[in-house]
Amino acid sequence: MIMLMGQIELRHLFTFLAVADERSFGRAAARLGYTQSAVSQQIAALERAAGIPLFIRPGGPRPVELTDAGSALREYANAIAAEMRAADDRLAALRSGERGRLRVGSFQSVSVKVLPLVARALATELPDVELDLIETDDPSKIVELIERRELDAGFLVGDHLDHHFREQLLFHDPYVVVAPAGTFPDGPVSSADVVRHDVIAQPLNDVCQIDIERGLRSVGHEPNVVFRSIDNATVQAMARAGRGVAVMPRLSVDLHDPNIGVHELADAVEPRTIVVVWREGPAVPPAVRRFVDLAIDVTRPLEDELTHPV
Repeated sequence: MIMLMGQIELRHLFTFLAVADERSFGRAAARLGYTQSAVSQQIAALERAAGIPLFIRPGGPRPVELTDAGSALREYANAIAAEMRAADDRLAALRSGERGRLRVGSFQSVSVKVLPLVARALATELPDVELDLIETDDPSKIVELIERRELDAGFLVGDHLDHHFREQLLFHDPYVVVAPAGTFPDGPVSSADVVRHDVIAQPLNDVCQIDIERGLRSVGHEPNVVFRSIDNATVQAMARAGRGVAVMPRLSVDLHDPNIGVHELADAVEPRTIVVVWREGPAVPPAVRRFVDLAIDVTRPLEDELTHPV
């Protein structure tokens, strides 16, 4: 019996349900768009596989009736049909990008200032899309995870890594000088003024710190770094405590801290660029493209905000 029923195709079950509902081979054929002989052939094949009659055929205009075996099969066939409809709905939602899982990589400052805005916009527009987030300050890790298909998209500091993914510039983020309040007069601070103080910095392998120290050296200044931390808040806290001054991307600074002064850096280091990168191809969730569009939308005001004088 099991081997015989294993020969049955879904079309046989859907035809069986149509006949059971309509109680007529002719009306079932009209409902399905088949000929009546095609319906009869499919029911005959199903009964051969079941090894037992499924319908009582009284002949003439009288309706067909289910046998006990037919009633038992109808229960399972209805359950299978419901599962197939649910699967069809799920696949349609995945194709349209309305459901599914989106995996995104980010780094500290973007995770604090940008990602929540994009996540909220995505949840509002596509509430059934699950958003999985990974944070790392190693951009090569984000690229590696996208390459391995463990991430669908990621935020990066631009112009630091070669990759073959799609890339969209989001905004420019200038570097600023962070110091205890009152350390410098209002207005921009030169790199020469920065290096007259001890410096609080990120680790040497941080892409932004690489740009900062390379920029300072390019104009003849060697910073005296007395403390390094990978955590933006820690760098700012040490500057607040008077242990030194810091050069940081403006996006990473808490501008509402009343005990620090934040100044434009007048020279030496160009603004960093923040980009989003993503995979393309048939296996990529459709929601990825919408995520990118939302990232562009929510970060558009940041370009003006970040380049406005401190």
